[in-house]
Amino acid sequence: MVDGQDFSGSDDGVVWEPDTEVYPLELDGSDWQYLQLNGERLIWTSDLESLKNFVENCLQQQGK
Repeated sequence: MVDGQDFSGSDDGVVWEPDTEVYPLELDGSDWQYLQLNGERLIWTSDLESLKNFVENCLQQQGK
């Protein structure tokens, strides 16, 4: 309690939401085979061009 605030457990009606975005995913693509979970990390096991294609088409996100 260095700054005088008490974080002991009262929520005072405040709802905490994580900084996570949720995206609908197209599960039809065969590129899902290249996405693997290693502990808490997602790993892409194919080349960069197929990753760009996956992000644009399956995740519907634009990148640079």
